[in-house]
Amino acid sequence: MDMNIQKYLAFLKTVEYGSITKAAEILSYSQSGVSRMIQDIEKEWELSLLERSRGGVRLTSDGMKLLPRLILKRIPYRVAVRELDVPAYRDIALVLRNQKTAPLAVKRFLEYLSYR
Repeated sequence: MDMNIQKYLAFLKTVEYGSITKAAEILSYSQSGVSRMIQDIEKEWELSLLERSRGGVRLTSDGMKLLPRLILKRIPYRVAVRELDVPAYRDIALVLRNQKTAPLAVKRFLEYLSYR
């Protein structure tokens, strides 16, 4: 798997689970490896994407802005509406920018990718 894809998948899994440790476990990577991949994305985009704490991670406002861009570039309209379960394509960005709904939307997106 392409390293660029791996690091974005690590970021998406981290958002889905709210934990770098859990994402690392699911992906069979080390925690430090996932953390480095996310730091690489943050350097690449010159943004801080996650707020890290003992309780896990949360998207920063910059992370919430980047998340829809990552996902919307990869899926067509019909699939987005069906798989992310939103009424219209324009609503996807709203779903992904909400701390409560973003993890479920990311999960559905990752499920969609695994069935392709």
